[in-house]
Amino acid sequence: IQNRNAFVIVNNSSFGFLSYRYLLGAKVPVIGGGYDGTYYGQPGNENILSAGGNAAPIAGLTYDYTARAMKRLGASKVAALAYGASASSSSNAKTTQDYSVPAQGLKAVYTNTTVDFGTSDVGPLVLGIKNSGADATYLPMVASTNIAIVSGLQQNGVDVKANILATGYGQELLDSPAASTFGPNTLLWQGYVPVELKTPATKQFQADLKKYSGLSGVPDYGQYLGYITADMAVTGLGQ
Repeated sequence: IQNRNAFVIVNNSSFGFLSYRYLLGAKVPVIGGGYDGTYYGQPGNENILSAGGNAAPIAGLTYDYTARAMKRLGASKVAALAYGASASSSSNAKTTQDYSVPAQGLKAVYTNTTVDFGTSDVGPLVLGIKNSGADATYLPMVASTNIAIVSGLQQNGVDVKANILATGYGQELLDSPAASTFGPNTLLWQGYVPVELKTPATKQFQADLKKYSGLSGVPDYGQYLGYITADMAVTGLGQ
């Protein structure tokens, strides 16, 4: 910003929340992923735009589709885990347990919002879920942690009726050995139109990925987000 006179920033970092105050002070507009903090919707932050829109839990609320899916799969006791370093992750898990879960007649039995960011050392977390008696998990964390937890629960014989993963879906997962072990009780949240629907927009998306990066197959969360935030910036510059 200082050396190159940048006048807009596309920031897809999970730790973007550490720099947004400086960017506000420098009067530099920001386009972010919307997942790294709860600051997007705060008054005075109108120059910070979220690629995910003004979605909960920005205002401390949440949707109930997660608990609805758990209930539909026959679950009744919920565990939710989140990163301590990520305000959006911890807020997401906590508001789900506080509002969404009881609204659907389920019980929150285990909440851990102190998970180390990106960890795959999940033994204690799996044990905590097992000891709580939970039969459903909500995991608003990155793929490496989420998949490790689901695999750990399977290896420990925990009868889980519903695993809801906030991220992880993509070609890398589909090609991995872990994918073949997931049953119909494991659902992966998809925030954008799946390429499997083959809409004009998703066809263009995949064609662009192939042309400019050589990527093929099912895009993951990061590829979706990178494409969308860059497109927002280009669209804004053309106004």
